[in-house]
Amino acid sequence: MIRLEEIAPIGVFGKTHGIKGEINLEMNIDFDLEDTPYIIVDIDGIFVPFFIDEYRYKTDTTALILFEDITTEERIRPFFGKTAYVKKETLGENENDEMSINYYVGFTMLTADGKKIGQIVEIDDSTANVLFILDNDILVPVGAVEVIDLDPEKHTMVVELPEGLIEIEN
Repeated sequence: MIRLEEIAPIGVFGKTHGIKGEINLEMNIDFDLEDTPYIIVDIDGIFVPFFIDEYRYKTDTTALILFEDITTEERIRPFFGKTAYVKKETLGENENDEMSINYYVGFTMLTADGKKIGQIVEIDDSTANVLFILDNDILVPVGAVEVIDLDPEKHTMVVELPEGLIEIEN
């Protein structure tokens, strides 16, 4: 049985790609998929390894992955938004590398009083104004975020945003 202490997050699964079961993996650390035969996913509280059949890189931080025995879009769709893990020993020296801004993909952004702003699903760093893209289509400039508390285990980020930047209706 795989335990949480034995694994480390490498990224978050994004949207499916095509109809044959491929999915985007947005990696938030410098990791080469060549270094592992499988990726671990939390399925109903149990960490399950899924063996990689094929992969290809779209960018230096995004890969398209096809798992063994998952051959349809319907079977891979539940992975969307889930954290991808690998065994810590496969990280080697990379485990201590400085995390990129992509580390925050998968974190849920909360207000100081606990209201959910949204889950970070992507980072747009194509311009000087880097943006967190949330699952509810809210765009938050990284420079406007004051992080009050960060909980990597729960994947939560308590933030303070400038007044009026977004309206939260929870």
